[in-house]
Amino acid sequence: MEFQKKSAFHSLFKPKLIGIFYLIVFITSIILGILYIELLGVFILGAILLGVLLLIFLVVMLIQLSKIEIIWDIQTINPEGNTGKVFVVFRPGITDFQERMIDAFLQGLIKNDWAVDITSASSKTPYKIDQYDLLVLGMPTYGGLPHQTILDFLDILGDLNGKRTALIVTAMGSDEARKALENKVRNANGIIAESLTVYNMKENKENPRDICYKAGRNIKA
Repeated sequence: MEFQKKSAFHSLFKPKLIGIFYLIVFITSIILGILYIELLGVFILGAILLGVLLLIFLVVMLIQLSKIEIIWDIQTINPEGNTGKVFVVFRPGITDFQERMIDAFLQGLIKNDWAVDITSASSKTPYKIDQYDLLVLGMPTYGGLPHQTILDFLDILGDLNGKRTALIVTAMGSDEARKALENKVRNANGIIAESLTVYNMKENKENPRDICYKAGRNIKA
């Protein structure tokens, strides 16, 4: 059973003013670029202007996507699992790569009969985790840094009191964010049960879903 997936794009492009605003900016950029080409007849300059406008739009949109709060209700998977209870808190990425890797990890856990609760990292995330045997944190990385929503969640949790914690990090090619997150967990007295980075641009040693699935299977009670 898979959990319901919603990337950051899903949350941004609802009928909200911010989505409409950036859509207008995008369309206006294209129109201005076309007009520039037509009026001056300088195709190269027009193409450069259009490219710059599109780049500005994409950068602004990516910044907005990385900051937007994504709130999910808790989903429960395999509630009758006898091995133990897992709480998964993750930040959905701009694409669904992070969700697919989390899903593969969960399939490994469920194969070992763990009961799983999963939700997004947000201001609405529950912070009482005493009833869980394992905490799983998942996040994409931007600029080689851990995502702020996960760091904020750990700050609110405070002392993990020896809680076993697994880290599932997705990145373009750098592993620095995972190392920083490991340090954050250890400084909060958490125990690293599993920690991995899978890449969506750089080549992985094997299929990234297989890596995450096997990691989930390796988690024992």
